[in-house]
Amino acid sequence: ISVSLLMGERSEEGGYGTGQGYFGTNVEETVGAGICQTASTLYNAALYAELDIVERYHHTLIVHYVDYAMDSTIYAGSDYRNPQKDLKLKNPYDDPIYIAASAGGGYCTFRIYGNETRPENREVKYVSKTLSETYPTGITYTDDPTKPESYATTTQGAYPVVKATLTKEVYVDGKLTESTLLHTDSYSEKKKKVTR
Repeated sequence: ISVSLLMGERSEEGGYGTGQGYFGTNVEETVGAGICQTASTLYNAALYAELDIVERYHHTLIVHYVDYAMDSTIYAGSDYRNPQKDLKLKNPYDDPIYIAASAGGGYCTFRIYGNETRPENREVKYVSKTLSETYPTGITYTDDPTKPESYATTTQGAYPVVKATLTKEVYVDGKLTESTLLHTDSYSEKKKKVTR
């Protein structure tokens, strides 16, 4: 299943509004911004349902709505049906699954239903571990000649350069029986931006 395909065309005609989104290491106003938060929520639900993650990409900059290495980005490029970056999931079970989505009150929720075949005494946890996190010290200034000399406002906060891992841990009767490193993600830095 392609999440980009499920999300449809990212346009006003497709029902999307505008917001702050990532383009590489730039933060820009764009139609469909915030769709990655939805993709990340589904990615986390898929992890706990133990679906097969066929394709997944992390953001170029950190996000604040999930722990490091637990995010998922999708980028359609010119065609959402053939995206440059996608989240693709596969059902590894013999029985079909049903994915239900809802949104409201500032929350997005995914529930994955199916025939539960995993033992009750088995628990799955996902551990995000930060290997390094360094914030840039420099500031990128933009001069606005229409503003007074004393004027200065932050137009974008700093983003740290981060390296983090995600590990799947399986517990049986409360004891760790399996530990698998899923991936290591590296996020780029972005200096604070100030207009003066």
